[in-house]
Amino acid sequence: MINITNDINVTYEEIIYAFSSTLNMVDKNIYHHHSQVAYIAYHIAKEMKIPPAEIKDIVMTGLIHDIGVNTQEDINELKEEANKKVKKHTIRGYVLLEKNCLLCNLADAIRYHHTFWDYGKNFVDIDEKTSLMTQIIFLADRIAIYSSKRRKNILLERDVIVEKIKSKAGKVFKPETVEAFLATAKKPDFWLDIVTNNEKRTIRQILRFEPKKASFFEFIELCKFFIYSIDFRSRYTACHSFGVALVAEKLTSLYGESEKIGKAMKVAGYLHDIGKLTVPIKILDKQGSLTKEEFSLVMQHPYYTYYFLDKMKGLKMFKEISGYHHETVNGTGYPFRIEPEKMSDLSRIMCISDKIAALTEDRPYREAMNNEKVIEILRDMIENKQIDNAIGKIAIENLEEIIHFKSLGVVEIIDDFAIIKERYEELLKQTNNKN
Repeated sequence: MINITNDINVTYEEIIYAFSSTLNMVDKNIYHHHSQVAYIAYHIAKEMKIPPAEIKDIVMTGLIHDIGVNTQEDINELKEEANKKVKKHTIRGYVLLEKNCLLCNLADAIRYHHTFWDYGKNFVDIDEKTSLMTQIIFLADRIAIYSSKRRKNILLERDVIVEKIKSKAGKVFKPETVEAFLATAKKPDFWLDIVTNNEKRTIRQILRFEPKKASFFEFIELCKFFIYSIDFRSRYTACHSFGVALVAEKLTSLYGESEKIGKAMKVAGYLHDIGKLTVPIKILDKQGSLTKEEFSLVMQHPYYTYYFLDKMKGLKMFKEISGYHHETVNGTGYPFRIEPEKMSDLSRIMCISDKIAALTEDRPYREAMNNEKVIEILRDMIENKQIDNAIGKIAIENLEEIIHFKSLGVVEIIDDFAIIKERYEELLKQTNNKN
């Protein structure tokens, strides 16, 4: 039985690392990019003799530095030669972080991590510690991108990268960070770790330095950050994870489970679409039917949710509840095709909660459905053995109450979405005007 307050035993560092692993799956062309940037930044910071606690902050920033990447345009910009063009993803990342009480200290570094040093002119209004972190991340980002283009024989090609970086010292990169990189670049294993993905071993060791266990409040705050970064990618999914969480909490209560189990289901609802980071935004916003190829990409997201949660011992209890939300009681769901007898009641509740939330939300190809239509669809699903019979009937009998509970709960999220969008547009305009 899940005890929501006692069973969640996970560190802040574990959560960030697991989330970063999912971010690495956003596009095959930047696979492992976040861990590579964190690894390179670590070596530069270590060479500069930065204190261990500050190095850890730099590594954490590297692990999520591209959190604002939403579109194919963003991904294409990551692979471009360094330039002064405004990178929208840096501003998106900043507005996601600036109000988060646990991660706000990383916000400025993410906002400016594509800003040229320009002999210090662009950092006169930023404190020294933040400007140094920013420049280390920017340099590490470029080294990672240059290395990804020369993976086949990196020891032969590393001199090309070194010369390119040296030529940009002062104008593009802070000279002190370049000097630290040049010292690190002499070691062949530094380069081999980058291109063979062995950088993860080092990162895990760094994150073990003074690990911080996340309190329940901190865990929820981190969950909200993940949800915002996933759901706010599209206006059609802005409230989805919160909606699923609320429906799951209410339906669990109606099913007769305790309040603690209801709270656990709420958390599972928050986490159920973590894997959707791997689905391109153009698919989420598509007006018409998905192609076979597009649907095959959508089918993967519960798989990544499952293994995101499986990475953390303290969250494994949620992996089946959150990761099975597209399974069916007749064994024809995806991606695991779970046999009916292996699906717990809580997993079955989550499946129905996801469907109720989705059906009552706008989508690019249809408007939100009314209660009568939702009931009709749920009945069809019961008849076709796609959802649990007993739980489905409870949902139908109490649908109005469930929808009312959900509607009240997502008001705050709708407001947050509007505030974040307005803040993003304001900062984008300011940045464009400045340039």
